[in-house]
Amino acid sequence: MLSAASTLLKHPVDPKAALLAQAKNLEGVFLNTLTSTMFSSLKTDGAFGGGFGEKTWRSMQSEQLADDISKSGGIGLADSITRSLLDVQEAAQRATGSSLTTPPGSAAALAAATAVPLTNQPNNENSQGVDP
Repeated sequence: MLSAASTLLKHPVDPKAALLAQAKNLEGVFLNTLTSTMFSSLKTDGAFGGGFGEKTWRSMQSEQLADDISKSGGIGLADSITRSLLDVQEAAQRATGSSLTTPPGSAAALAAATAVPLTNQPNNENSQGVDP
């Protein structure tokens, strides 16, 4: 664990690149789910259809197809996710008037950027926040 932390300190990661890499990973998972669902709907009746081997082959085919689609530029989902997350983070920075202290794309940055402010809270002494 310590070596991973020291490696990050020696070789800092560009936060936008890390965010894009995570978005591409999410796009790959989505594409794998999409192709798996597509292949599961195919009929495999006949002399050479069905069985454990076909299920294994289909899952490998689905993974490979999703990987190929992702490597060839994907479907634009990763770019859209990255752009949206960066926009949310920039809006949070403008709203608070300060810079983000955690790297963009980190879980803490995303939580801070998407946090809903607690406004319009009742001023009564009811601890549950329910108006009488």
